[in-house]
Amino acid sequence: MDGVLFYWISWAGFIYTTFLMKKQRNRTFFACLLLGVIIAEEWQLQLSFFSVHVSYIVLFLSSFYFLPRTSFWRMLYFVFTTCAIACAYAGLSLLAMYDPVWLQYGLKWGIPLFVVVLSLLFTNDAAVRVYSVLSGMLVGELLFQVTIAKLTHFIELGLLSYWDQGALAILALFSWQEASRLSSLFYRETWRLKNAKKAARAKV
Repeated sequence: MDGVLFYWISWAGFIYTTFLMKKQRNRTFFACLLLGVIIAEEWQLQLSFFSVHVSYIVLFLSSFYFLPRTSFWRMLYFVFTTCAIACAYAGLSLLAMYDPVWLQYGLKWGIPLFVVVLSLLFTNDAAVRVYSVLSGMLVGELLFQVTIAKLTHFIELGLLSYWDQGALAILALFSWQEASRLSSLFYRETWRLKNAKKAARAKV
């Protein structure tokens, strides 16, 4: 059922940012953004051949939140990463239309994971990763819908199936970053204990 993963992951993210996240400048922004996307999913703007959910517009504008405060070269690299992820997302979505069985059944999980792997390969900057995944998938969905509009004669942005993929991508990205942080912490503690044992032996 489309939308289940989106709502579960989004609500979990909202609870985390509101009650568990350390107090910092971006906490209120992220909490309000998640709540706004959840609420705005029910609303959409529709024309004769075009429909867009308000949540798509909200997240699209928010995905460029950090750009005015960053350097030119970091911004340029962000644009490059976003374009690469957008092309990969649109390409895999188009490939799935030809219905290879393995890709069709793995579409919801395969595309988000592939997007996350791309972001990990392109940059070590955690902020750029998150924003490039968000903006890349948003632009990729737009490219995909515009491409297939010749067949469907209609463009709809912000479907629940898309939000499921986006939520899975962000969850996978944050899980990777948390695992990396814990791994680094474990390595430092192990190194500290080894040095402490060496120092104790040297005193003896």
